[in-house]
Amino acid sequence: MKRTILAILCTIICVLGLGMTTASAESYYGNFEYTISNGEVTITLYDNSETEVIIPHEIEGHPVTSIGEYAFLNCYSPETIIIPDSVTTIEESAFTHCYRLTSIVIPDSVTIIGDFAFVSCRSLTSVVIPDSVKTIGEYAFSHCNNLTSVTIPKNVEYIGASVFYNCRSLTEIIVDENNISYCSENGILFSKDKTVLKAYPAGKSEETYIIQDGVTSIEVGAFGGCDNLKSITIPDGVTTIGDCAFALGTSLTAINVAVNNADYCSENGILFTKDKTVLIAYPPAKSQETYIIPNTVKTIGKGSFDNCGNLTSITIPDGASAIGDSAFSDCSSLTNVTIPNSVTTIEVRAFGECTNLTDVYYNGTKSDWDCIKIFYSGNECLEKATIHYSDGTTSKDASTSTTIEGNTYIVTPNNVDSGYVIIFACYKGKSLVYKDIYTYENENEIIFTPNGEHDKVKIMVWESVTNLKPVCEAEEILLTT
Repeated sequence: MKRTILAILCTIICVLGLGMTTASAESYYGNFEYTISNGEVTITLYDNSETEVIIPHEIEGHPVTSIGEYAFLNCYSPETIIIPDSVTTIEESAFTHCYRLTSIVIPDSVTIIGDFAFVSCRSLTSVVIPDSVKTIGEYAFSHCNNLTSVTIPKNVEYIGASVFYNCRSLTEIIVDENNISYCSENGILFSKDKTVLKAYPAGKSEETYIIQDGVTSIEVGAFGGCDNLKSITIPDGVTTIGDCAFALGTSLTAINVAVNNADYCSENGILFTKDKTVLIAYPPAKSQETYIIPNTVKTIGKGSFDNCGNLTSITIPDGASAIGDSAFSDCSSLTNVTIPNSVTTIEVRAFGECTNLTDVYYNGTKSDWDCIKIFYSGNECLEKATIHYSDGTTSKDASTSTTIEGNTYIVTPNNVDSGYVIIFACYKGKSLVYKDIYTYENENEIIFTPNGEHDKVKIMVWESVTNLKPVCEAEEILLTT
C-alpha cells in the first residue's frame, strides 16, 4: 500500500513539475531564440540584420545568464553588441564570424569566455575583458585581424592555446601585474614564471626574436601570423613546441635552435626533433622552390609547411609514414609531390587549398594507394590531382573494378568516358559461353547476371562497337570451384 501511494505521489510530482528541475524547449523572444534551465535563460540563436544588438537582461522573468554555443555564428550585420550584466558565460563559438562587429561590451559579471568565442571578428579593434573573467578559452580571439591591443585582468586563471592566433594587427598583450597566473614582457604573453611562451603578438614590428632563457614550452600557435618576423631563435632549455607554433609567418625564413638543445634542432632554418624523425616547421618565406625532405623523417608534422607559397615541388622520403593535419595546406604554388608507399596516413587538410597541385608521384601500386588512410575532408586538391603509380599507370587511366555477389557481377567503371562500350564476356575453358555489350552513360555501377556455367570472366572497355580499340587493360577474373 505504501509503495502504491509513493508511486501515485511520484506521478503527480512528475506531471506538475513540483520540485523538479526542468529545461524548456527553445522559444522566441523578439529576434532571440532561447531555452530556460534551472530558472536561467540561455540565448541559443539570434536571427536579424540589425547593426546594434542589445541582449535582454531577462526573459519571462528569468535572468539571461549565458550566450549559447554558436548563438551569433555568421551574423554578418551586427556592429555593436551589448551583453547585460546578468550574463556569466559566453559559450564556445558564440560570436564566431561576426565580421562587422567593431564593439562589444562584456559586463563585469562574465567569468567564462569559451573556446573560439570571437573567432574571425575581423572588424573588432579592441576588447575590454572585465576583472570578473577567470577563463579565456582556446582560440577565443584568433583571426581578429584588426585587434590592436588587449589587457588580461588580474583574476584570469586560465588562458587556452592560440587565444590570439593570427591577430595580425595586435602589437601588445598587457597583463595586470597582480595576475598570479600570467605576465607580459615587451607585450609578449607568458606564464607567470616565464617558462611558457603563450602568445607573441603577430603585429609586433621586430624582424628577429631570440626567445629568452628559462622558457621550456612554446604554446600551440604562439607565433601564428607574425608577418614581420624573419628569424626566431629557440634556446637550449625548450622541451616542448606546440603544433603550428610558427604558422602563417609570411616573412619567416629561419627557425634557429641552440646547438645544446636536447629535444630540437635546425637544419637550413627548418625545425626538426633532435633525431630528425619529425619535421615540425618549414619557414613559410623560404625562397627555394623544391625541397627534398631528409631520409630520417618519419612524420610530417601538423601545419609544418602551411602557407609555404614558394614551394612548387616536395619529395617525401621512403620510410615516412604520416602526413599531418594541414601539413601542406595553402601551398598555393605546389604543383607536384612525391609520396612513398611507406605512408599509411594522410590527415585532414594535409593538402588543403593546394589549388595548383596536378601530379602526385607514388612509388607503389593503385592497390597500395587505396590502403592509405586518407581523410578526404579538405583534401579535394589531392583527389583532383593525377596519381602516378609505380607500374606506369595513373589514377586518370580508365579501368574497371568488379565485385561478385552470387551469380551477379557489379562492375564499377573508373575514369571511363560516356559513350564507351563495356564488354562483359564469360568463358568455359577457351569457349565463349556468354557475352553482353553495354554502352556506358556515367552510371556509378553496372550489373551483369550471366547465364550458363563459366570459369573465367573478362571485362573490356572499347571506344565503340565499330572501333574495337581497347581504352584500358581488360579486367580478368578466374573463378575457382
